Amino acid sequence: MKKLALILALLLAIGGFAIAEMEPTITGDASITFGYSLDEGSWGFANSNDSSLTLTLVSGSAEKMGEGAWYGVIELADFSIDFDDAGTHYDVEAEDGDDDALDITWGTLITTETPDEVFVNVPVSVTVPEITAKITDGNLYFQFESAPDFAANYVAEIEEDDATEFELGDGVAGGFVFGGSFAPVTFELSLGTEENYETEEADFVVAFPVQLVLGLDVSPIMIDLAVAMGIGYDPALDMGVAVQVKADIAPLSIVAAFDLVNGTDLAWEMSAGVSADIAPLAVGIDVFYADDLDLAVGIDADLAPLTVGIDVELLNIIDVSPITWTVDGTVDFAASEDITVSAGAGYGSDEVLDANLSVVMTGIIDPMTFTLAWSDGDDLTNDVLGKITFAAEIAY
Repeated sequence: MKKLALILALLLAIGGFAIAEMEPTITGDASITFGYSLDEGSWGFANSNDSSLTLTLVSGSAEKMGEGAWYGVIELADFSIDFDDAGTHYDVEAEDGDDDALDITWGTLITTETPDEVFVNVPVSVTVPEITAKITDGNLYFQFESAPDFAANYVAEIEEDDATEFELGDGVAGGFVFGGSFAPVTFELSLGTEENYETEEADFVVAFPVQLVLGLDVSPIMIDLAVAMGIGYDPALDMGVAVQVKADIAPLSIVAAFDLVNGTDLAWEMSAGVSADIAPLAVGIDVFYADDLDLAVGIDADLAPLTVGIDVELLNIIDVSPITWTVDGTVDFAASEDITVSAGAGYGSDEVLDANLSVVMTGIIDPMTFTLAWSDGDDLTNDVLGKITFAAEIAY
């Protein structure tokens, strides 16, 4: 208890002078919902409430910079200390030794049957800064705060399981990046080692990853090239090569990418995307090709007070019969300033139809929000009809 009191006293001493000048952020909401299950025939009420209180003691970024033709720079970014309801939370193993845990609420002290065991949830959150450390002359730099990421992946997959990627992941203990910017060209050369000098491996092997990234920015076109490989690894690692080209030519945005992994077998993949924003329409087309061809098309129309969205995916177009496909659509209609009607539906080659509908009403009773919704109609073709709910919510 004495240690806890000292910690809290120290925090108050550091921040007490400033707290009087700070405005806390307070949020809260409460709702009651009546629902009826179209599938089970069950019905009933549900209540919910949530609140939060946050007071930021300090936040921001800091930088220390040396002097000279070459100088050191360390940046500490995005740090903060907050008094809030999230705080630092501790879960405690139950007394009977099983895996159940005691859930400690905000600011609560819990004493167990053993007098010297005290557990606490301290209402303070600390976000430590992200560090960037380098030596530079303004154009060239030597960066060394952490091990570089050795990867060569630019292609955008439509199906996640289609990815052919080169990434070393945990196969790097440390390293550095030597880079530079000489408009319109940028470059980064990364070098690392599989083990560090404190390794206890008896069969230590000199193995290191290498990566070169080149960039060319000739507006409106940008080109990126990445080459990464592992040298001396046992078993041997693959080599990855990735190229990406972007062009922003209003109203068009175009991107094309190619990834190659050279290992036991040669694997490659490519993707291309085009998007156009021509009011009131926004259209996007994405193509992925490797062992097969995937296509995704999205169209959004803003026809106030109506907005419409349609997404179409065609997967495994070449080798699989029939083609796997899905179509999803959404409609939002602002009937007035206080009433919005939203609907959505989807269907695909799996012959599953899903749908939802909601009506959100504000301004009827200030500051209440009322929502009438039909949801969880996930498989209408097989009579999975979902539920109907009506909710009243007030929020601060």
